[in-house]
Amino acid sequence: PPRSTLFPYTTLFRSPKELKNDPQGQSDKRYKVSELFVPKQALRELGLPLIEWPSNFRDGSGEGKFLYMLGLRSVPTVTELISIMAGATANGNLLLRDKAMTYFLTNHHANGYTSFDYSKVIVPFLPLEGNSTKLSTPSHCFVEGGAALLGFDILRRDLQPHATKFGVRAHPDMDQCIRILLEGPPKSHRDARAMFTYFAGRLSEINSSNIPRLSDAKFVPIFSEPPASPAVASEKVKKPKFISPKNCFLGDSDTYGEIF
Repeated sequence: PPRSTLFPYTTLFRSPKELKNDPQGQSDKRYKVSELFVPKQALRELGLPLIEWPSNFRDGSGEGKFLYMLGLRSVPTVTELISIMAGATANGNLLLRDKAMTYFLTNHHANGYTSFDYSKVIVPFLPLEGNSTKLSTPSHCFVEGGAALLGFDILRRDLQPHATKFGVRAHPDMDQCIRILLEGPPKSHRDARAMFTYFAGRLSEINSSNIPRLSDAKFVPIFSEPPASPAVASEKVKKPKFISPKNCFLGDSDTYGEIF
């Protein structure tokens, strides 16, 4: 019969063996074929619902081809994997989370996960560097540690080589970084050096559209009595005044400090 006439009848039982991942143990529950996955160990470890099969399942067999035609699934979607990772973390099942993440990374290209739009993910599932209790979405964490100076979350170090697979960018948008800098300029020599070093590494992104904005903004901290060393802690109790880059000079304070 035509394929369209088969779908109303495509329900099968799952075997007791596969019900070990079913918390309700509903042995009499029936499923559409399109709701089930092939009985493979990698999918079983993810807690996905598998079809009952009394022997080794062969994709190329007549039965296998028939079930695939009815909608039997062999690959979980990115959304399903994200749901598993997020749910497992929330329930404290880090083993399941790591298995889902390993499956995602291992099968990223073969399963076509490269075409997924990760910028639209709203469920936090990515672990962060330096904060084991917080998760993030791909759009709200980054790779480069310097972004943390501006308050951004950083992807956990061991996952950073795979950042592009998760849709995680190296840096936040420059316009957003500039806005944060101007709203909360550094208040010490140490903070200013670290923050300006970060921006210096992204000079190619500072262009004619944002240079005027930076040139006129007062975000460079100036101390009336510079400390003997930039690392001196006492400088934190002194309140700096802020001036714009075009109104200060490069160089050591003992060179220009008594003149300008």
